[in-house]
Amino acid sequence: MKRLYILIVLFSAFIQSGCSKNAEEANIPEEELFANTLNIMSFNIRYSPNDGINNWGYRKKMATDVFRDYAIDIAGLQEVVDIQLPDLENLLPEYAFFGDHAGTGVYSPILYNKEKFQLLDYNTFWLSATPDIVGSMGWDARFPRTVTWGKFKNKDTGSIFFFFNTHFDHIGTVARRESAKLLMAKLGEIAGNTPAIVTGDFNFTKDDSYYDIIVSKDNTIPVKDTKVDTAIPFSGIDSSFNGFGKPQMVIIDFVFVTENIRTKIYDILNIREGDVYISDHYPVYSVVAF
Repeated sequence: MKRLYILIVLFSAFIQSGCSKNAEEANIPEEELFANTLNIMSFNIRYSPNDGINNWGYRKKMATDVFRDYAIDIAGLQEVVDIQLPDLENLLPEYAFFGDHAGTGVYSPILYNKEKFQLLDYNTFWLSATPDIVGSMGWDARFPRTVTWGKFKNKDTGSIFFFFNTHFDHIGTVARRESAKLLMAKLGEIAGNTPAIVTGDFNFTKDDSYYDIIVSKDNTIPVKDTKVDTAIPFSGIDSSFNGFGKPQMVIIDFVFVTENIRTKIYDILNIREGDVYISDHYPVYSVVAF
Protein backbone atom coordinates (compact mmCIF):
# COMPACT_ATOMS: atom_id res chain seq x y z
CA MET A 1 0.00 0.00 0.00
CA LYS A 2 2.71 2.47 1.00
CA ARG A 3 4.75 1.52 -2.07
CA LEU A 4 1.77 2.42 -4.23
CA TYR A 5 1.47 5.75 -2.48
CA ILE A 6 5.19 6.49 -2.97
CA LEU A 7 4.87 5.66 -6.67
CA ILE A 8 1.89 7.99 -7.02
CA VAL A 9 3.73 10.80 -5.25
CA LEU A 10 6.85 10.35 -7.39
CA PHE A 11 4.79 10.14 -10.58
CA SER A 12 2.89 13.27 -9.61
CA ALA A 13 6.13 15.13 -8.84
CA PHE A 14 7.58 14.05 -12.19
CA ILE A 15 4.56 15.37 -14.05
CA GLN A 16 4.52 18.67 -12.18
CA SER A 17 8.24 19.15 -12.83
CA GLY A 18 7.82 19.26 -16.58
CA CYS A 19 5.90 16.37 -18.09
CA SER A 20 2.64 17.97 -19.20
CA LYS A 21 1.86 15.72 -22.16
CA ASN A 22 -1.28 14.23 -20.61
CA ALA A 23 -2.54 17.66 -19.59
CA GLU A 24 -1.97 18.96 -23.12
CA GLU A 25 -3.75 15.97 -24.66
CA ALA A 26 -6.71 16.62 -22.37
CA ASN A 27 -6.65 20.34 -23.29
CA ILE A 28 -6.15 21.24 -19.64
CA PRO A 29 -3.74 24.10 -18.87
CA GLU A 30 -1.03 22.83 -16.55
CA GLU A 31 -1.36 25.79 -14.19
CA GLU A 32 -5.07 25.04 -13.83
CA LEU A 33 -4.59 21.30 -13.47
CA PHE A 34 -2.21 21.53 -10.52
CA ALA A 35 -3.58 24.56 -8.66
CA ASN A 36 -5.58 24.28 -5.43
CA THR A 37 -5.30 20.49 -5.22
CA LEU A 38 -7.45 18.28 -2.98
CA ASN A 39 -7.06 14.57 -2.20
CA ILE A 40 -10.52 13.01 -2.21
CA MET A 41 -11.81 9.58 -1.23
CA SER A 42 -15.07 7.65 -1.38
CA PHE A 43 -14.99 4.67 0.99
CA ASN A 44 -17.66 2.21 2.13
CA ILE A 45 -16.12 0.97 5.39
CA ARG A 46 -18.83 -1.61 6.27
CA TYR A 47 -19.65 -3.13 9.61
CA SER A 48 -21.03 -6.58 10.39
CA PRO A 49 -20.35 -8.82 13.40
CA ASN A 50 -20.40 -11.81 11.03
CA ASP A 51 -17.40 -10.91 8.86
CA GLY A 52 -14.99 -13.45 10.38
CA ILE A 53 -11.37 -12.55 9.63
CA ASN A 54 -12.63 -9.36 7.99
CA ASN A 55 -14.36 -8.18 11.14
CA TRP A 56 -13.95 -4.44 11.76
CA GLY A 57 -11.70 -5.12 14.75
CA TYR A 58 -9.11 -6.78 12.48
CA ARG A 59 -9.12 -4.15 9.75
CA LYS A 60 -9.92 -0.85 11.48
CA LYS A 61 -6.27 0.23 11.62
CA MET A 62 -5.81 -0.56 7.93
CA ALA A 63 -9.05 1.27 7.14
CA THR A 64 -7.98 4.41 9.00
CA ASP A 65 -4.28 4.35 8.05
CA VAL A 66 -5.31 4.88 4.41
CA PHE A 67 -6.33 8.47 5.20
CA ARG A 68 -2.80 9.38 6.29
CA ASP A 69 -1.04 7.19 3.72
CA TYR A 70 -2.81 9.07 0.93
CA ALA A 71 -2.96 12.44 2.72
CA ILE A 72 -6.73 12.59 2.31
CA ASP A 73 -8.18 16.07 2.66
CA ILE A 74 -11.85 15.14 2.59
CA ALA A 75 -13.79 11.90 2.17
CA GLY A 76 -17.30 10.54 1.85
CA LEU A 77 -17.85 7.39 3.89
CA GLN A 78 -20.71 4.91 3.65
CA GLU A 79 -22.16 2.21 5.93
CA VAL A 80 -20.69 3.77 9.05
CA VAL A 81 -22.43 2.56 12.24
CA ASP A 82 -22.39 3.89 15.80
CA ILE A 83 -19.89 1.33 17.06
CA GLN A 84 -17.30 2.55 14.53
CA LEU A 85 -17.54 6.24 15.44
CA PRO A 86 -15.25 6.06 18.51
CA ASP A 87 -12.60 4.30 16.41
CA LEU A 88 -12.76 7.00 13.73
CA GLU A 89 -12.45 9.71 16.37
CA ASN A 90 -9.60 8.02 18.26
CA LEU A 91 -7.57 6.84 15.26
CA LEU A 92 -8.10 9.99 13.15
CA PRO A 93 -7.89 12.91 15.61
CA GLU A 94 -6.90 15.38 12.88
CA TYR A 95 -10.24 14.81 11.14
CA ALA A 96 -13.81 15.85 11.96
CA PHE A 97 -16.94 14.30 10.52
CA PHE A 98 -20.67 14.92 10.36
CA GLY A 99 -23.84 13.31 9.02
CA ASP A 100 -27.33 12.28 10.13
CA HIS A 101 -28.44 8.65 10.34
CA ALA A 102 -32.13 9.47 10.94
CA GLY A 103 -32.59 6.74 13.51
CA THR A 104 -31.38 3.95 11.23
CA GLY A 105 -27.95 3.74 12.91
CA VAL A 106 -26.17 3.84 9.53
CA TYR A 107 -24.38 7.03 8.50
CA SER A 108 -23.03 8.39 5.22
CA PRO A 109 -20.79 10.99 6.85
CA ILE A 110 -18.29 13.44 5.42
CA LEU A 111 -14.86 13.32 7.02
CA TYR A 112 -12.49 16.28 6.59
CA ASN A 113 -9.15 17.61 7.79
CA LYS A 114 -10.22 20.18 10.35
CA GLU A 115 -6.84 21.94 10.28
CA LYS A 116 -7.15 22.70 6.56
CA PHE A 117 -10.85 23.41 6.13
CA GLN A 118 -13.56 25.46 7.80
CA LEU A 119 -17.05 24.01 7.64
CA LEU A 120 -19.33 26.91 6.68
CA ASP A 121 -22.65 25.10 6.37
CA TYR A 122 -24.00 21.55 6.25
CA ASN A 123 -27.18 19.53 6.17
CA THR A 124 -28.75 16.21 5.23
CA PHE A 125 -31.61 15.44 2.89
CA TRP A 126 -33.37 12.14 2.35
CA LEU A 127 -33.59 10.31 -0.94
CA SER A 128 -37.36 10.30 -1.15
CA ALA A 129 -40.25 12.26 -2.59
CA THR A 130 -40.15 14.27 0.67
CA PRO A 131 -36.41 14.94 1.05
CA ASP A 132 -36.79 17.35 3.98
CA ILE A 133 -38.71 14.86 6.13
CA VAL A 134 -36.27 13.15 8.47
CA GLY A 135 -36.20 9.38 8.02
CA SER A 136 -38.43 9.34 4.93
CA MET A 137 -37.95 6.32 2.68
CA GLY A 138 -38.17 6.76 -1.05
CA TRP A 139 -40.07 4.83 -3.71
CA ASP A 140 -39.20 1.10 -3.67
CA ALA A 141 -36.08 1.45 -1.48
CA ARG A 142 -35.48 -1.12 1.23
CA PHE A 143 -33.96 1.39 3.65
CA PRO A 144 -34.04 5.16 4.20
CA ARG A 145 -31.16 6.71 2.26
CA THR A 146 -29.52 10.11 2.71
CA VAL A 147 -27.27 12.69 1.13
CA THR A 148 -24.92 14.53 3.46
CA TRP A 149 -23.52 17.81 2.17
CA GLY A 150 -21.14 20.46 3.44
CA LYS A 151 -19.90 23.85 2.32
CA PHE A 152 -16.18 24.30 2.99
CA LYS A 153 -13.57 27.02 2.96
CA ASN A 154 -9.92 26.20 2.42
CA LYS A 155 -8.14 28.04 5.23
CA ASP A 156 -4.96 28.52 3.17
CA THR A 157 -6.41 29.65 -0.15
CA GLY A 158 -9.81 30.99 0.85
CA SER A 159 -11.49 28.95 -1.90
CA ILE A 160 -15.04 27.74 -1.34
CA PHE A 161 -16.41 24.38 -2.46
CA PHE A 162 -19.26 21.97 -1.74
CA PHE A 163 -19.00 18.27 -0.97
CA PHE A 164 -21.90 15.80 -1.27
CA ASN A 165 -21.85 12.18 -0.10
CA THR A 166 -24.47 9.47 -0.50
CA HIS A 167 -25.34 5.78 -0.55
CA PHE A 168 -28.05 4.73 -3.01
CA ASP A 169 -30.39 1.84 -2.27
CA HIS A 170 -29.25 -1.61 -3.36
CA ILE A 171 -32.74 -3.03 -4.02
CA GLY A 172 -35.05 -0.36 -5.39
CA THR A 173 -34.68 0.26 -9.13
CA VAL A 174 -37.14 3.14 -9.05
CA ALA A 175 -35.35 4.46 -5.97
CA ARG A 176 -31.99 4.55 -7.75
CA ARG A 177 -33.47 6.34 -10.76
CA GLU A 178 -35.36 8.92 -8.71
CA SER A 179 -32.44 9.33 -6.28
CA ALA A 180 -30.16 10.19 -9.20
CA LYS A 181 -32.62 12.84 -10.41
CA LEU A 182 -33.07 14.28 -6.92
CA LEU A 183 -29.34 14.36 -6.22
CA MET A 184 -28.63 16.33 -9.39
CA ALA A 185 -31.50 18.73 -8.77
CA LYS A 186 -30.31 19.36 -5.21
CA LEU A 187 -26.73 19.81 -6.39
CA GLY A 188 -27.84 22.67 -8.62
CA GLU A 189 -30.07 24.14 -5.92
CA ILE A 190 -27.51 24.02 -3.12
CA ALA A 191 -24.13 24.49 -4.82
CA GLY A 192 -25.07 26.56 -7.85
CA ASN A 193 -21.93 27.46 -9.82
CA THR A 194 -19.59 26.87 -6.89
CA PRO A 195 -17.18 23.93 -7.41
CA ALA A 196 -18.69 20.72 -6.03
CA ILE A 197 -17.61 17.13 -5.45
CA VAL A 198 -19.97 14.16 -5.15
CA THR A 199 -18.92 10.82 -3.64
CA GLY A 200 -20.87 7.69 -2.91
CA ASP A 201 -21.63 4.02 -3.09
CA PHE A 202 -24.22 4.30 -5.85
CA ASN A 203 -25.04 0.61 -6.27
CA PHE A 204 -24.96 0.99 -10.05
CA THR A 205 -22.28 0.73 -12.72
CA LYS A 206 -21.36 3.06 -15.58
CA ASP A 207 -23.41 0.84 -17.91
CA ASP A 208 -26.65 1.50 -16.03
CA SER A 209 -29.17 4.20 -16.96
CA TYR A 210 -28.83 5.72 -13.47
CA TYR A 211 -25.21 6.62 -14.27
CA ASP A 212 -26.39 8.38 -17.43
CA ILE A 213 -28.74 10.52 -15.33
CA ILE A 214 -25.84 11.64 -13.12
CA VAL A 215 -23.46 12.57 -15.95
CA SER A 216 -26.07 13.98 -18.33
CA LYS A 217 -25.07 17.29 -19.89
CA ASP A 218 -28.71 18.33 -19.53
CA ASN A 219 -28.37 18.66 -15.77
CA THR A 220 -28.50 22.20 -14.40
CA ILE A 221 -24.99 21.62 -13.02
CA PRO A 222 -23.23 18.91 -15.10
CA VAL A 223 -20.70 16.62 -13.43
CA LYS A 224 -17.94 14.31 -14.65
CA ASP A 225 -16.73 10.93 -13.43
CA THR A 226 -13.14 11.39 -12.20
CA LYS A 227 -12.21 8.01 -13.70
CA VAL A 228 -13.12 9.41 -17.12
CA ASP A 229 -11.82 12.93 -16.46
CA THR A 230 -8.38 12.00 -15.10
CA ALA A 231 -5.37 13.51 -16.88
CA ILE A 232 -3.27 10.47 -15.99
CA PRO A 233 -4.60 7.28 -17.64
CA PHE A 234 -5.99 4.84 -15.07
CA SER A 235 -4.43 1.39 -15.11
CA GLY A 236 -5.43 -0.01 -11.72
CA ILE A 237 -7.91 -2.67 -10.63
CA ASP A 238 -11.22 -2.21 -12.43
CA SER A 239 -13.48 -2.99 -9.47
CA SER A 240 -14.42 -1.00 -6.38
CA PHE A 241 -16.41 -3.88 -4.85
CA ASN A 242 -14.52 -6.97 -3.71
CA GLY A 243 -17.04 -8.69 -1.43
CA PHE A 244 -14.11 -9.78 0.78
CA GLY A 245 -12.68 -11.83 -2.07
CA LYS A 246 -15.72 -12.66 -4.18
CA PRO A 247 -14.89 -12.67 -7.93
CA GLN A 248 -17.21 -9.83 -8.93
CA MET A 249 -15.52 -7.08 -10.94
CA VAL A 250 -17.71 -3.98 -10.80
CA ILE A 251 -17.22 -0.30 -10.06
CA ILE A 252 -20.18 0.96 -8.04
CA ASP A 253 -18.36 3.63 -6.02
CA PHE A 254 -17.74 6.95 -7.74
CA VAL A 255 -16.25 10.41 -7.33
CA PHE A 256 -17.96 13.00 -9.53
CA VAL A 257 -16.89 16.62 -9.95
CA THR A 258 -18.44 19.69 -11.53
CA GLU A 259 -17.09 21.12 -14.79
CA ASN A 260 -15.02 23.78 -12.98
CA ILE A 261 -12.87 21.03 -11.39
CA ARG A 262 -10.18 18.97 -13.12
CA THR A 263 -8.99 15.49 -12.15
CA LYS A 264 -5.27 14.96 -11.70
CA ILE A 265 -5.17 11.34 -10.46
CA TYR A 266 -7.77 8.57 -10.17
CA ASP A 267 -7.17 5.20 -8.53
CA ILE A 268 -8.95 2.33 -6.84
CA LEU A 269 -6.88 1.35 -3.80
CA ASN A 270 -6.50 -2.42 -3.86
CA ILE A 271 -5.53 -2.79 -0.19
CA ARG A 272 -5.41 -5.92 1.93
CA GLU A 273 -3.10 -7.66 4.35
CA GLY A 274 -3.03 -11.35 3.55
CA ASP A 275 -6.65 -12.50 3.56
CA VAL A 276 -7.89 -9.44 5.44
CA TYR A 277 -9.37 -6.75 3.17
CA ILE A 278 -9.59 -3.06 3.98
CA SER A 279 -13.38 -3.44 3.49
CA ASP A 280 -15.73 -5.23 1.12
CA HIS A 281 -15.30 -2.11 -1.03
CA TYR A 282 -11.94 -0.67 -2.05
CA PRO A 283 -11.51 3.07 -1.48
CA VAL A 284 -11.83 5.19 -4.61
CA TYR A 285 -9.15 7.89 -4.60
CA SER A 286 -9.07 11.05 -6.69
CA VAL A 287 -6.77 14.05 -6.69
CA VAL A 288 -8.65 17.05 -8.05
CA ALA A 289 -7.83 20.69 -8.68
CA PHE A 290 -9.81 23.87 -9.23
